[in-house]
This record gives sequence, C-alpha cells and structure tokens, in this order.
Amino acid sequence: MERSADRESNGSTSSAGVRPGENRREADGPDTYDRIFIAAERLFGDFGFEAVSVREIVHIAGINLAAVNYHFGSKTELYLALFRKRMRQLNSERAVMLRAAESENAGAPSVEGVLRAYIAPPILWRAPAGDRAAASRFLARAIAAPTSELRALLESDVSHLMHFRRALERALPRASQTQISWSLHFAATLTLGCTDMQLKRLAAYSQGACDVEDLNAMADRAVSFATAGITALCSTTSTRVRPASW
Repeated sequence: MERSADRESNGSTSSAGVRPGENRREADGPDTYDRIFIAAERLFGDFGFEAVSVREIVHIAGINLAAVNYHFGSKTELYLALFRKRMRQLNSERAVMLRAAESENAGAPSVEGVLRAYIAPPILWRAPAGDRAAASRFLARAIAAPTSELRALLESDVSHLMHFRRALERALPRASQTQISWSLHFAATLTLGCTDMQLKRLAAYSQGACDVEDLNAMADRAVSFATAGITALCSTTSTRVRPASW
C-alpha cells in the first residue's frame, strides 16, 4: 500500500490553512465518519497503531484533519472506537450462534455447539472476498500488539466470555467452574493461531499439505480440537476425581 510521506506521529489534528467554516462542514458530512473508520481500519490492520499517523488516515479517507478531532478527539480514541465497534459486531455474531446452540436439548447445549459459536466467526471473517477481511486483519494485529489503553480494555472486558462459560457449565454440568474456565481459556486461544503469519507458518511446515484457504474446514478442525480437549479435561468429574493442579 502506498503511504503518505507526511507523517504526524503525535496524532494532532490541527486544521491550520483551512478556510473558516470548512472544517465543520466537512466533519459533519454524512459519510465522513465511515470514511475515517474504513481508512483507519485498513491502515491500522496493515501497519499497526504506532506506524500510522493521523495525516495518513485523512489522506486515505480524503478528508481534512479536523474531521478526526471532531468525531474522535485523537488517534487513540479513534483506534479504541474502531476496536469496540468491530468486537461488538463479532460478539453479536457469536451471540446469535450461541443462542441457537442453547435452544437445542431444552437449554442444555452441546459442547461443540458452544465452541463453534465462539471459534468459527473470527475464522470465517478472514474470507478475502468477504466484507469482514479488513476487520479481521485489524482485530488480529490489535490483539497481538495492543496499545496500553487497549490492553487495559482487553484485561477488564470479559462479559462475552462469561456467557460462554455459563453455556459450557450447562453443557458439562458435572465439571467445576475452575475446569470450565481453564478449558474455555485454552479453547479461546485457538483463534490466535489463525492470523496471516501463523497460517503462513502452518503452510510452510506442513509443506502445503494443510489448505489454509479453506476457512470452513479450518473452523471445523479448530472446533473439533477444542471439543475433544475440553471433554478430556473435564472427564475426571464423572468419577469425582480431580487432579490437585485444578
């Protein structure tokens, strides 16, 4: 991607040189907010937060600097707003699938159904021809290398995980909360192995045997692996014998 040579690392949104009233009119434009979002997502996803300046974002968006300040206040706030929006959309898709899984068996979902609701959406978002590909790249990079502000958000916002923990408790009624929580933690990390870099590594050491372009098959394998793992980790509850490490 060609990038603007005019860098502004501090995220300032000064509007010097613009005619009076022009900033407000452009910032209030009906599509300005979306243009900022699309440009920022593309740049942050490809290069990361630190490597992207506000000037580059507005250059790609075709707007002036004042528009970012008007809508977001700073590069950091834009970054966090973008992350929150995409995570809301991702978790909304997960919630729809989770509700479908919970509607089966009189509210006692299968382990596989619960895990598919969590694991499949972020993998399927990777589809190059889909409208979520840029969002997928952005989220993967943001989570892999979070800013201090995003790290604080990630460490505290676990409400969506609570829904899945409770669903797994209903799916595995004999398992302890500790077992369920550890199992969900390990299962959730599977999606971190589905980034561009990790999949290129997989293609390399499998010598092409693994088709990293077949996203549906990838999701199926990840769900099967997680289901077997959680079932095995929680199987000791059937005899009420629990390892001391739990």
